[in-house]
Amino acid sequence: MVSYVIISWQGLHLLQRLLPQLTATQDRQIIVVDNGSTDGTRSYLQQWGNQLTTVFLDKNYGVAYARNRGLEQATGEWICILDNDICFEEATVQTMIAYMESHQDVGLVGCRLLYPDGTVQDSCKLYPGIGQKMKNLLCRGRIRYSYPKEMQSVFEPEYVIGACQLIRKTVIDRVGLLDENIFYGPEDCDYCLRVRGNGWKVVYIPSVSMIHDCQRKTNVHPFSSLAWKHLKGLLYLYRKHRRFIG
Repeated sequence: MVSYVIISWQGLHLLQRLLPQLTATQDRQIIVVDNGSTDGTRSYLQQWGNQLTTVFLDKNYGVAYARNRGLEQATGEWICILDNDICFEEATVQTMIAYMESHQDVGLVGCRLLYPDGTVQDSCKLYPGIGQKMKNLLCRGRIRYSYPKEMQSVFEPEYVIGACQLIRKTVIDRVGLLDENIFYGPEDCDYCLRVRGNGWKVVYIPSVSMIHDCQRKTNVHPFSSLAWKHLKGLLYLYRKHRRFIG
């Protein structure tokens, strides 16, 4: 069974698109954690009854904290983390599972992610050190691929973004949950580093894809409180891994 873990904050319209896609799948557990939304999300989720496992938080505690409350509920052999702005494709998940079943040393995989217009997203990334962040700032408004050549085939990036990750339950049991000291990014990078540090591979598979209607909140509002929390998360990551350069 696959356990799908989704978190949401003020994302009712996105859940109304995603959940009908997910509930049509077989052998699945769907876990939704709401980060204190005030847009009617709670009442909408309650309408699904026992088709969902729901966790309602009283306020927005950030990505890592909310995902961890969902991961604690997961019982499947495979855990699929999804952003609520994903357009779900079950065949993509089944392909990722098949790959991991034939590669027992792989602990976490990500697929190709696309913008709604079909443009490929930079979802397999280099470590987000100061150098990488400066390059991203200079390229603001344009897509700058971290691995322009490698991402044409299966390969091992430093990390894949948390919008769509498939993880072995045994990996989570050994590595543990996400680091709740990181409110919003780069909890996905930290987790991939920890997976690799425990002896598993992190792999990007470009042969299958999902559409990710990426919100890019810190880019849209670079001086918002959320952007500040993102910066604090980066500084925490640098201290934790003793690595400032990427």
